[in-house]
Amino acid sequence: MNNLYLLLDLFVILGPLSLSFDKRVSFYEKWKYIFPAIACMMLIFIPWDSAFTYYGIWGFNDRYILGPTLFYLPIEEWLFFPATHYACLFIYECVGAYFKKDILDKYYKIVLALFVLVGIGCAILVPTQLYSSLKMGGAALVAAVVLFYYKPIWLNKFTAAFLLSILPFLLMNGLLTGAFIEQEIVWYNPNHIFNIRIGTIPVEDLFYNLFMLLTTVTFYEWFRKLY
Repeated sequence: MNNLYLLLDLFVILGPLSLSFDKRVSFYEKWKYIFPAIACMMLIFIPWDSAFTYYGIWGFNDRYILGPTLFYLPIEEWLFFPATHYACLFIYECVGAYFKKDILDKYYKIVLALFVLVGIGCAILVPTQLYSSLKMGGAALVAAVVLFYYKPIWLNKFTAAFLLSILPFLLMNGLLTGAFIEQEIVWYNPNHIFNIRIGTIPVEDLFYNLFMLLTTVTFYEWFRKLY
């Protein structure tokens, strides 16, 4: 089934895209901020992913992809970024529309501080395991800058959206890493990860999800202030 990764990308974006015209969220009115924010995030993470693929830190199973690649990444991986981040930004806006602003009150700082501490600790302890150290260290660095220096008013809403996104993250990444199917779509070099998994998902991916989502939301909110 060489179109499975493509079908997953389409499935992820289908729901949020069809609900973009919900009157309470009016997500379509924010497209002028959403798409530039996703493009900026991709400018950071596509070269990173491409380098990881080139050096064999991770890779993609030919059985589940169509074949065309660009900068060592299959076209489905390129589509993964706009699909998943459109969906995550939709969750972020739904939190603002359907929940009270102080949904996590002071607890959001504790949640993010824990990610900062664990991320920094792991990056220092395993510097040669590149997937673990770079993804977890990067997530910790961005979270620390936003939490302790930037201190935006939207961080409470972001943390709630991030926690809510963990369930769809587990489903999507579970399939990508081989849950419910014969082989994994995305494989990881065991020399560059902790080999501690949530089901089939390397635990580092939870930090990677925070890293990318916080980067995207930071750009998104920046564009909202810009115009």
